[in-house]
Amino acid sequence: MADNNPMFPEAPKTELDQLTELVKKQTKQLRYSRIACFASVAMAAILLVSCILIVPRVMTTIHQFNDLMTEAITVIDNANTTLESFDEMSTEITSAAEGINGLVEENSEVLTESVKKMNSIDFEGLNEAIADLQAVVEPMANFFGKFTR
Repeated sequence: MADNNPMFPEAPKTELDQLTELVKKQTKQLRYSRIACFASVAMAAILLVSCILIVPRVMTTIHQFNDLMTEAITVIDNANTTLESFDEMSTEITSAAEGINGLVEENSEVLTESVKKMNSIDFEGLNEAIADLQAVVEPMANFFGKFTR
């Protein structure tokens, strides 16, 4: 009862009591130190295993990403080159179309005039003239044909 009452001072502890209390505290401290040491070793082991398992996969992924980026850059360069070629081809096609337009404009009058002249030809009269020429030439061909045989 003297332990709980502030009126009665606590009896001084003997050296044996103090040593016993010290041993109990040190035993608890040793147990907590062992737990902390075990936890540290376990964390170090987990970290080591993680590094051994994860780091090679991460490095492989990084190398694959670098290869992919290199291929992407190549594809983009090829696309740019193709677009430049399309631009040049478009310019050339535009120039050719302008040249054809100019040629048609320059020769449209000549073509129109030629078509008009072809329409004005009297094909019936030409056929009659050919028939008349054939009638005249045929007896001469027969006459000369006799000498060549």
